[in-house]
Order: sequence, then C-alpha cells, then structure tokens
Amino acid sequence: MYDSSPQPSPGQRPPHAHWAQQADDWSTGQQPPVFPAAPPPPQPPRKKSRGGLIVTLSVIAGLAIAGGLVVYVMDSGDSEPTTVTETTTEPGRPAKKDATLKGCSVDESTKIPTAVVNITNNSSSTSNYAVDVVFVDEEGKSVTKGVAKVDGVDQGQSADHSVRGQQAVEGTVTCEVAYVTRWAQ
Repeated sequence: MYDSSPQPSPGQRPPHAHWAQQADDWSTGQQPPVFPAAPPPPQPPRKKSRGGLIVTLSVIAGLAIAGGLVVYVMDSGDSEPTTVTETTTEPGRPAKKDATLKGCSVDESTKIPTAVVNITNNSSSTSNYAVDVVFVDEEGKSVTKGVAKVDGVDQGQSADHSVRGQQAVEGTVTCEVAYVTRWAQ
C-alpha cells in the first residue's frame, strides 16, 4: 500500500495518522479530549487564628479593671471616717489605750501621708499589734489608710512606728487611729 500523505522534509518527522484524524474531528465541532488536570500544589497549613484568645484576654482584663474600680469606689473617701475600735484578748485592758498618735505629715515629693504611732504594751504579756490609721482630708472624708503590724512588744515596753498611706493625697490631711488589735504571743 502506498501512503498518499505528504512526505516530510529532511529533518522533519512524519505526521501520525491519528493526529490528522483528531484535527478533522475537532474542526467538525467535537471537543478535544479532556485530560485530567494536575492536582493543585499543596497549600501551606493554615495558621491558627488568635482572635478568640485576644477577645478572651480582653474580656478578662476588662472584668479585672471593672472589679478594681468597684472596690476602689466602695473604699473611696465618700464614707465617714471609721471610729476608733478596739480588740483585746484581755478584758479590762482596752487595746485602744495602747496606741497613740505622735505625728501626721505628707511627704512633699511623693504626696504619701505618714502617721507616727506610739504603741505601749499595757497588757500582762508580750503582745502583737495591728494598728489601722485613716488619713482624713480638710472636709472630714477618708482619703487613704494604712496599717502598722508590730510583733513581739514586751509587757510595759513602748515603741514608735510609722504608718504610710496607701496612695498619694492632695492638700492637708489629719490622721486618726481607726482600729487597734492586740493579741498575746
């Protein structure tokens, strides 16, 4: 049999007969064959979103701040100063008589008030003390407070202790012993 297809020029390859048939089929409206596409390249792993963590931490921080504000407002100077209260483990020997104020001042640079309290152990045994001092502004409102904790004051002994306020104040303040607790060692 003789092939009537044109002969390739020197250096060319002869066309394949089935390619020529496919080209004729495509020109008559048939679609070319669909070969499976290569799979898409692998995607890098998705980074975990930290949006939920950020929201959660923001809510917790907001609640902590709100709680602190509530405590601050409840403990602010809107209330009257606390009256002197005493606690003692020995009847007949009031603890309030063991603590007296010797001075009250405000540091010029820090604006932190300080009271000097003299503690004299009038009980019959070595005792520990907690003395709460309230710092009061010119209008009579409590502006801050402080506590002195003194351990091991021997019977009949006396000593001075400083009580610093918890925050800076404006203007002049006076000091008041608000609460005295004494317990035997």
